[in-house]
Amino acid sequence: MGGADWERWIVFLADREPIADGFTTAALSCGGSPLTAAIYRQGTIGAAKAHL
Repeated sequence: MGGADWERWIVFLADREPIADGFTTAALSCGGSPLTAAIYRQGTIGAAKAHL
């Protein structure tokens, strides 16, 4: 999920009012081990996190 996806999701929720005014979101990330670095850092997950 990149930044544009995140924004669309928040707008979707805000339009339907299941979240409070003034709410905050946070993106958490796991760098992974050297074994999974190709996925977490150089792959699509890494690209999505960089886009945030």
